[in-house]
Amino acid sequence: MKTTFRHSLLLCTAASCLTAVGCATGLSTGRAAPDFKLDSLAGPSVTLSQYKGNPVLLSFWSVGCGFCRAESSHLKALHEKYAARGLRVVTVHVADAPKDRVAKFVENQKLPYVVLLSGGEVFAGSYGGGSIPQTYLLDRGGQIVYAQVGWSLFTPGKIEHEIESLLKP
Repeated sequence: MKTTFRHSLLLCTAASCLTAVGCATGLSTGRAAPDFKLDSLAGPSVTLSQYKGNPVLLSFWSVGCGFCRAESSHLKALHEKYAARGLRVVTVHVADAPKDRVAKFVENQKLPYVVLLSGGEVFAGSYGGGSIPQTYLLDRGGQIVYAQVGWSLFTPGKIEHEIESLLKP
């Protein structure tokens, strides 16, 4: 049992360190999030700029990424906790998975937030590509106030702390 725990802790620590030393790319804080227009899983096209006036939690992910799937339950919880206070959760699927595969995952997980499709070019271009998930918290004006590349056990707490700071009256 102790060995399994040590191996799990080592794996999580290694993943966090890889993210911390810059093995993945992404945008930094203090700049405007690039706008884009993509089709949503629900049907209509969505632009990032249509959410200006609300804080936005933006995540680039793929249904085939284990860390992304783990992140989805935390995004769901954050959406449920903060949507009434104005937070919008927007996710961008970056892989070339069939729409029905993404839809099945979203349905099975009962994900209530916006899911955008075919975002690979936006991710690789305007957002610099690299590892997924990549998660950004945008203020009401569309500025990046928090950026996270990758996933660790500490990510949910860090994101929630940043959301709380942003939503203070």
